[in-house]
This record gives sequence, C-alpha cells and structure tokens, in this order.
Amino acid sequence: MMNNVNAAQESAPNVLIDIRALSKRFGPEQVLTNVDLAVAHGDSLVLIGGSGSGKSLLLKCIVGLVAPTSGAIWIDGQDTADMSASERQAFEGRFGMLFQRQGLFDSMLVWENVAFRLLQDQSLSRSDARDIANEKIRSVGLEVEVGDLSPAELSGGMQKRVGFARAIATDPDILFLDEPTAGLDPIMSNVINEIIAHGVEALGATTISITSDMVSARKISNRIAMIDEGHIIWDGPTMAIDESDNPVVERFIRSNVQIFQE
Repeated sequence: MMNNVNAAQESAPNVLIDIRALSKRFGPEQVLTNVDLAVAHGDSLVLIGGSGSGKSLLLKCIVGLVAPTSGAIWIDGQDTADMSASERQAFEGRFGMLFQRQGLFDSMLVWENVAFRLLQDQSLSRSDARDIANEKIRSVGLEVEVGDLSPAELSGGMQKRVGFARAIATDPDILFLDEPTAGLDPIMSNVINEIIAHGVEALGATTISITSDMVSARKISNRIAMIDEGHIIWDGPTMAIDESDNPVVERFIRSNVQIFQE
C-alpha cells in the first residue's frame, strides 16, 4: 500500500489529499468500498450522490471524525493514520468546515461563533479576534451589527453565511463544505453559491464539498466525483459531467432538474 501511494505522489506532485483503497464497514454493513480519490492543490471538488450513498461518511473519514476500516488517507504525502498528536492538531488547524446544519452555538453571539477557533488562540486578544470576525462577517455580505445577535435571531440563509464565515475565519488552505445550500430556496442557494465561489477564490483554498444539488455543484466546483453504494462511479471536470455515459449519473442529473423545476 505504501509503495503504491509513494509512487502516486511521485507521479502527481500536485496532489494534496490522496485517498487509496479506502473502505469502511459497520458490523456486517459495507458502506465504503475501495475508494480511490486524489485531490490536487487548488481543486474545488464536489462529491455528489443520493442519500445513503456514502459521501458524508467519506468526508468524515477525510477530516478524521471516523476511522476507516482499511485503506489510507494521505495529506501532503503523509499518512494521516501515522500522525502524532501534534501533527494531527497542525493538520486540523489547516482546514475550515461548514456543517450541514451550521453547528452554531446558541450560547454565543454570532461574532463569537465566527471567531470560535481564533478565541482558542492565546496569542490573539479578544479584540483582535473580533476584528477578524467582523472582517469575515462583511465578506459574506452581512452587516457587522449582525455579530451582536444570537444565532436564533438569524434566518436560515444568514446562518449559512455565518457558518461559512466561521469556516474561513482562520484563512484555511483546505475547506470542507457539507451540503452548503441544504434547506434553502433557489434564490438564497444562488446567493450562498456565489459567496462560496468568491470566498474560495480569495483564499485559494482546496475545497471538498458534498451536495445533492447539481445547480450548486456546477457553480462551486471545477471537478465532480459521484459516489454510489460506496463506490466512486464517475470522476471528471465539472463541464464534462453532462457527457457522461454512466446511467446512474444521468438519472441523478435528470432527477435534480425535475426537483429544481418543481
């Protein structure tokens, strides 16, 4: 396994995240099977797939929330399974994450949510953390005054913006976005897509997103991979997906068009 990955790294030096033969089993249920996926520096990859396809589980394995049953995940040529505690902490400091349900803390003000990780940094004053939070709040199209509200006072679209502001608060070089437009109407979804596209471009971050929405997938990605029943069944440039001759991919795209039209 190690020799294969090392060879892949040598032949593709631009690879940032390299997933090899990744499998995950829960008891008798095999959820992910021999997943291979390489994500280059600067890629904006979207994982698409139906409910229960394994895309959310794959993301959790990449960020370290779930340990794979077998296979390996390499970041910048290092096997994440071999990371020390300090190396794991440094890796986690490199990425930001937007959760599907935002994951905002009700007991904190909006600006404190945005600055959550900054406030853990003892070298940074609370005032400086707030200044950075205000900058990120403005960058997602919200007024600074929103920072003094509680998350419960925000609409769904505003909560998504705050969630993305928190994801980019530390200027990460890797972003993970879990269903960034889930639960939003088409107009607000388009607003969030534009904010994400501009934010990712400004950061120059490598991004892995999950979505079941093809409109969103086309707007925020340069590459799409489809997972079905725990397997990657299609992987290629975003612009090429409409030419796919895979029937599962074609059905997924058609069903998305019908849902959007309804």
